[in-house]
Amino acid sequence: MLQKSLKRVYLNELLIRLSFFILAFVIVSVWFNDGLLIGGGEEGFAIFNNRSVVSQISLWQESGTGYLMPAYITRLVPALFVKALLYLNFSITQTQAIFFFSLIYTGLIGFYLLTLEILKDSKNVKIISFFSTLFYFFNLYSQSQIFGRFLYSAMALWSLTPIFLYLFIRWMEAAKIRWLVCLIATSTVYSLAFSQPAHVFALLLPPLLWTFIKVFRSPEKRIYLAKRFLLQFLFGSSLV
Repeated sequence: MLQKSLKRVYLNELLIRLSFFILAFVIVSVWFNDGLLIGGGEEGFAIFNNRSVVSQISLWQESGTGYLMPAYITRLVPALFVKALLYLNFSITQTQAIFFFSLIYTGLIGFYLLTLEILKDSKNVKIISFFSTLFYFFNLYSQSQIFGRFLYSAMALWSLTPIFLYLFIRWMEAAKIRWLVCLIATSTVYSLAFSQPAHVFALLLPPLLWTFIKVFRSPEKRIYLAKRFLLQFLFGSSLV
């Protein structure tokens, strides 16, 4: 009985994650059904071009008389990702499709894991988490202001936020260094999300609110939580 129950749980979990994979695949397939690149008015082709990686992340932009753009350094990881796929003989259109698919799929999985963690003591938590994840993608703001405008940094922020908060909670509660390492690693991979100060604020606000709630609910853990939060802050500051 126990083995059958575990097998059923495993299959249900697999089906849920497969459904997110199919959803991301279908969405991207619809976007690229004509085989053309997607170049929005605000982003253009950005990292999806033949320019060198160095020129794409340069702090000095050669436009007009030139100007400083320090935020472009956050393009390093996605620019290297694109160059790696091009080196593997993927077309530029396929590379852009893989890039969008990766952001959507990891964002869906991240939000699903986050809701499972937050609502782990609730009944029907998997069903609630599944539909919450669908809403996270299909809500009006995400569709009109992020994916509708194809803002790469906003898409990276959308994908990173649930993963960041999930790993932050795991680090704060489990007190295992591997969660902190994963948190720093994912922040580096999704570095494009840090291209705007407003994005940094939006990313750090949920962990800060979670910490405050935990502190007020568990006064005996105030020093413990404060130390962990400070340690993470120092690690994050060192990366910046």
